[in-house]
Amino acid sequence: MAASVVAPRIPSTAKVQTLRAAQETYERSSHVKTGVAKRPPASRTRVSILPQFAKDILAGTAGGVGAVVAAQPLDTIRIRMISNNAANPSSSMIACGQSIVAREGVMGLYKGMSAPVAGAGLLMAIMFSSRGQASDVLRTHYGPSFTPQFHHSVACGMFGGLMQAPVATPIELIKIRQQTSRSSPPSASAILQAVVGAQGLKGLQRGLLATALRDCIGYGCFLGAAEMGMRALTPEGASRKDLSLGTVMCVGMATGMWYWIPTFPFETCKTRMQNDCLTNPRYSGLADCMRQTVQQGGVRSLFRGLGSTIAFSVPRNGAKLLCFELARRLLTDL
Repeated sequence: MAASVVAPRIPSTAKVQTLRAAQETYERSSHVKTGVAKRPPASRTRVSILPQFAKDILAGTAGGVGAVVAAQPLDTIRIRMISNNAANPSSSMIACGQSIVAREGVMGLYKGMSAPVAGAGLLMAIMFSSRGQASDVLRTHYGPSFTPQFHHSVACGMFGGLMQAPVATPIELIKIRQQTSRSSPPSASAILQAVVGAQGLKGLQRGLLATALRDCIGYGCFLGAAEMGMRALTPEGASRKDLSLGTVMCVGMATGMWYWIPTFPFETCKTRMQNDCLTNPRYSGLADCMRQTVQQGGVRSLFRGLGSTIAFSVPRNGAKLLCFELARRLLTDL
């Protein structure tokens, strides 16, 4: 008689669910007894859409454009006060502004804005990325737990300012020649053609030494003071991201003057050199410009327009830090 084949018994759905529940209960009890926690599922690594350099450009553009728009009228007034010679001085910042509006209208205060707006993002990206590289070098040298002191922040700011000076020089040359135009301001391309035609490509770097000294010393003092100010206002155990945007703006407004006070003689000479005659320049260089300026009006003439410049730096640097910090926080998760 043939042996009968017994089919395997398949557990019902209810029994399968009961067995699974019992197994999960056993695993949980085992973890509690042994103190071994169940390993959480591996988290996915977040991939940044934008590289850091692109974020620097976007955040720098936001900070630069905000700074230019906020302070352009005061910037135009200070440039006019610096470039006016002794025969035709403006008695004060208010008188100079009234004279510009009376002759050229309100839009005369916004002359020369295209060049700095176009280059603001690039300049800020160069300056802040160079400053970051300097900070990384210090951190590599001293170790990952390194906390920069005031002189470290000053040195990093000086390096960032020095790196952006060759790019800032032609941009500011265009801006100054537009701002000092008494009639309709020439276009940036027209100024470039005139400068290159009269002096060659080297004419675009006229005032480079004064710009480098101004930005190296100025950004060192400004960013060093701003960094220390934000660190002092950050609560213990918190980070810079925890500071309110209003606090960041106030720090920028309070520390911006330290960019200008130690560097204003360089700014005066740079402005006069870049506004000089193209075909028959009056000044042969920075030292010659400083010597002639002092001979004509005394040492005090090197600081002509400092008050309007400090007034212009308050909204400019407040807007710069505010827009930069806001853009950087928005771009962090991208």
